[in-house]
Formats: sequence, structure tokens, C-alpha cells
Amino acid sequence: MELFHAAQAVDLRRRTSPHLVLGRATRAIYEAYRKAVPFLDKDRNLSIEIERSHDFLLAWNSRYLSQECGRLFNLPLTYLPSAHNIPSNQGA
Repeated sequence: MELFHAAQAVDLRRRTSPHLVLGRATRAIYEAYRKAVPFLDKDRNLSIEIERSHDFLLAWNSRYLSQECGRLFNLPLTYLPSAHNIPSNQGA
């Protein structure tokens, strides 16, 4: 839920500060997250967004851990098991 709220805060802040700059890592997770979970523009049941947020974090953590293990053990990414796909809100 904190990622959901943080992404909402970024979107709302950009309405009044369109030139808001996010850090490199923050921008990467924000942009990937917004592909999976869209901006909440009206009050509604959040079950789908909560599930997508959960799935996103599982996929993001899996990908991050795979990359870190690859760096730690000096393995090419092609050697590592593939991470889960980050869910998309397309077609929903």
C-alpha cells in the first residue's frame, strides 16, 4: 500500500509541480509500477490495484534479487532463472 500511496503522491504533486524530478532508482520503480497500476482518478474498489501491487512487488523483488545475485557471483543474466513478468494493466 505504501508504494500505491507514494505513486499517487507523485502524480498529484506533478499537477502543481510538473518539473518534479525523481531520482534514477525512484523513477525506474515508479515508471514500472505505473505500467502495472494506473493512477487512481476516482474512488472505487481497490481490490484489483492491491492485487496488481502485490504481483508487481513480487516480480520486482524477484528481478532485483536475480540481478544482485548475478553481480555477486559474476554470472551473466542469461544464466540466471528468469524473473516473473511484471503485470500489465493492459486489457483490464
